[in-house]
Amino acid sequence: MKILKVTGGFIPAEKQGGTAVVGHALCKYLAKVGHDVKVFTTNINGDEFLDVEDEWKSFDNMDVFYAKATKTLFPYYSPSMIREFEKNIEEADVVLMASVWTWYGPKIAKICKKYNVPYILYPHGVRSYDRMKMQGYAKKVLWWYFFDKPMFFNADGLVAITEFEKKEMKSIGVECPIEVIANGVEPLETVSNPRSILKKEYGIEENKDIIFFIGRIELIKGVDLAIESIKLVLDKNPNTVLVLAGPDRENLTEELSQLSNKLGIKDNVIFTGAIKGDIRLALYQSSKVLILPSITEVLAMAVLEGLKSGLPVVVTDKDAFVDVVSYDAGYACDRNKESISECINKLLTNDTLYNTMSKNALKLASDKYTWEGIAKDTTTYISKVIKGL
Repeated sequence: MKILKVTGGFIPAEKQGGTAVVGHALCKYLAKVGHDVKVFTTNINGDEFLDVEDEWKSFDNMDVFYAKATKTLFPYYSPSMIREFEKNIEEADVVLMASVWTWYGPKIAKICKKYNVPYILYPHGVRSYDRMKMQGYAKKVLWWYFFDKPMFFNADGLVAITEFEKKEMKSIGVECPIEVIANGVEPLETVSNPRSILKKEYGIEENKDIIFFIGRIELIKGVDLAIESIKLVLDKNPNTVLVLAGPDRENLTEELSQLSNKLGIKDNVIFTGAIKGDIRLALYQSSKVLILPSITEVLAMAVLEGLKSGLPVVVTDKDAFVDVVSYDAGYACDRNKESISECINKLLTNDTLYNTMSKNALKLASDKYTWEGIAKDTTTYISKVIKGL
């Protein structure tokens, strides 16, 4: 099949977070099984721009068009994306769109209808009610009614990452066929002497138990709650250190540092900023537990990478991580510092429990989150949508 993928950010735009990573992985594996994949994206990379504009690049058996974007009142404003997309639409069998809260999304949807090419939406959790409340609710309500609502209601299909997201989509009136297809995770490379890397970079001694958070440093991710929870963990496990890794777009690091200082645990809380390469791999290899105390999630890449690394996880969004509970690969706990710290302490003090959950984490990642399986499921679903089933 000839597949066009539309997304606001794409590798190497690492600051775009998980959507850029999973979009790239899905397209790569769809290309691997023989589909002809073209990607249309912008040059946006968080609060920056990639050093490319209105150019085609080829890698991983796909062609990617990086359209020039301009910062305006309209998010992801990029007329050149629309022009280039329309040049290629007639050859397509289907369009996959990660296009919620974007200027280009409704325009791409109209082009698809004009040329009678089916399109499938990927909300990636950004349409959830909890996330809307946290980030510009009034503006997004207006945008929904004037722009995104017709795009959703006229879609030929929609991919939800979890059953809970499927229920959310149905609750807002989406009537097209909705398929639940999780994100996947690729195997992580390993590095030699990971603890030596961390000792050199951050001064973390080998006897320290690392509790690892990786993601954007945002209040919606619960970074403040992570710090408050570690205060309680340290009361029973004084050799614990919390590593907070990720870009700080909200300029919260200073405020959070003051919180850790106020709690008397500043030496046990480390902010790394955005990480990649050997440091990122060393942290996954060396950590004991991965935590994500978010207000809302869908299926965070950090959790999937933690599971793939054999890390038991402690999360607070129970709807997003039902598999973690069913596989006994960690804890989906109440969202308060007492509950989070209790779960972490259980893992740090009970080796039998820890080893069991570590093995279960690896099994869960292998059973449900491989990109090979996801590409197969996606192909099956696309075929159904094209046939109108």
